[in-house]
Amino acid sequence: MRRELDIDHLIAQVAAPRGGVITRARLRALGLTDAAIDHRVRTGRLHLVHRGIYLVGHPHLCGHAHRWAALLASGPGAVLSHRSAASLWDMLYAPATVVHITVPTQAGRKRRSGIRLHRSVTLTDETDLRDGFPVTSMARTLLDIAATEPRRVVEQAVEGADGAGVFDGRAIHALAPRGCGRPGAKLLHSVLDHAFIGTTITRSELEEAMLALCRAHQIPQPECNVDLEGWEVDCLWRADRLVVEVQSTKFHRTAQQVARDADKEADLMEAGYVVLHVADVHVIRRPAQVAARVAALLSRSRRSLP
Repeated sequence: MRRELDIDHLIAQVAAPRGGVITRARLRALGLTDAAIDHRVRTGRLHLVHRGIYLVGHPHLCGHAHRWAALLASGPGAVLSHRSAASLWDMLYAPATVVHITVPTQAGRKRRSGIRLHRSVTLTDETDLRDGFPVTSMARTLLDIAATEPRRVVEQAVEGADGAGVFDGRAIHALAPRGCGRPGAKLLHSVLDHAFIGTTITRSELEEAMLALCRAHQIPQPECNVDLEGWEVDCLWRADRLVVEVQSTKFHRTAQQVARDADKEADLMEAGYVVLHVADVHVIRRPAQVAARVAALLSRSRRSLP
């Protein structure tokens, strides 16, 4: 009896990190025979969830147990995906009782209750670990959502990713560049084009992006990050008295920031400067639009010079 209790204690310890879920193969590796496993099922110490997948001690899946049971039942290489991955990345809500899984094969695998199975041969470099779970990467998750959900859900997922601090536009463009033809890519880029989502670009990278924008559109190079009228400005065309301020969309703007920017703009305009505000995300995603506005203001300034 003592040995039985020791083994049950060991089973519980091994299953605990996975929400109390354990596989028949793992039980065998702990030294249990098939007869011993079946005995524990009959006596209520193990509860069958899927074929070869058991819950230790009680029959109710809760918390992360649904996810682990689905992953273990789906075989090697299985990862959380679609809405289940979006929930794990804190992008969207998803019910725990329906788990979306993607497996790295096109071969058939038996469908199981409570598991939405997807198949893919492009998972190799498109997975990650989050909270200990194998999961599709942030970018792949958004792409899968865009391939299977209506536009409003995609918008919510993008907004959720930004709010959770996991959004990375460059990872999305690397995975599915515009026009690549992958399922979901067209809709995802359309949503991103209209989303006011912050970039992960640093200040120095943003400065380089502005300078590259000017070179590409034959706009004179500005001075960057210079003091003017007691304020630091992002881009200055001194002779044309034009200032371009690139506003960060990565963080929510506070009332103090808004008031400070208003004072800054008022002081610069009083000193005779034209001030153009552009979003950092537009510098990256809509450079031609930003360049056209800057060029128009420079042209207007030069026409007004005596």
